[in-house]
Amino acid sequence: MTLCSYFVKTALATLLAMIKDIAPFGLRIPGDLKEALSKSAADNNRSMNSEIVHRLEKSFNNDSFTSGDREKLEGTLKAMTESFDALSQYITEVVNK
Repeated sequence: MTLCSYFVKTALATLLAMIKDIAPFGLRIPGDLKEALSKSAADNNRSMNSEIVHRLEKSFNNDSFTSGDREKLEGTLKAMTESFDALSQYITEVVNK
């Protein structure tokens, strides 16, 4: 056995072992979503399966808010609270006159 054929055989055995660990899963999706996934997979040089797995992993691993997003949201909420408090105070003054 040549060194090259040994590496090919080893790589193939490793790949087959990895495939055994992947559970098949039937999925029904609307046609338009399938078309969008197909286009995205082609754009990213992935198979449909790889594209779906990539997107699912990203959705579980990626925090939906970055720390910068949280800071902006906190600032916006603080400004809204201050505006609400000022409006509430104004309404109270008008009603009490």
